[in-house]
Amino acid sequence: MVKKTDAFLIGPRDHPDGLNLLPYDPGKKGSWYSFGFLLRKVACQYLDIDVEELNVGYSVRQVDGGMRVEAFLSDQLENGAGYASHLGKANVLPILLNHADNYVNVQLAQSPHDQCDSSCYECLRDYYNSMFHNLLDWRLGRDVLDIIRGRALNTVWWGSLEASLAKSFTEDFEGSPISIAGGVSAILTKAKILIVRHPFEEPTNGHDYTSCHLTERLLEAIVDAEHQFRDHQIRFVS
Repeated sequence: MVKKTDAFLIGPRDHPDGLNLLPYDPGKKGSWYSFGFLLRKVACQYLDIDVEELNVGYSVRQVDGGMRVEAFLSDQLENGAGYASHLGKANVLPILLNHADNYVNVQLAQSPHDQCDSSCYECLRDYYNSMFHNLLDWRLGRDVLDIIRGRALNTVWWGSLEASLAKSFTEDFEGSPISIAGGVSAILTKAKILIVRHPFEEPTNGHDYTSCHLTERLLEAIVDAEHQFRDHQIRFVS
């Protein structure tokens, strides 16, 4: 669809080492949509408007020889209603991001949302974004918010979920859930060790990790896996 309207784009200033933010798989795509709808929620509360007034999406474009990904909010109305332009102002955007931080820390990270496995109608979901419900996870939205605000990706609070998913996988298929260096969960099978990673962590394409920039925890995990399981193939799963 082509439409002339107001929009503002927001993305990280720098590309963090060891992370790949390009939305070319469901985990990363869901992260950007989760951040976009998180931002829309607090923006609509801040402006006291209905959620259908703003559209959410992301943009991938080439800038200075590299790929840049950004989330955007755009006005629903043709030629714009001025909401997106206002939210993108230099004196307004920091306020909006502060509201997003407050919403995550005071509401979503507390009971009962802290027990939610992805999202619900009390946080990111609404009638108008129903086609995205299977992608939305408020924790992934929080991770994008952290990266955009210059904070490091915090994988510590994913630890229990990663361990739980590894255990569930072994119960449904094969292997044993194990923990390796870096606080990383993994699945040990007869021939392979599957290392559980965050959707943003490299490697994301194939399994060649020798040419990738790795996060510190994954680097520790790979060294440990190579030492303990010399005869196993190392693979990665988000």
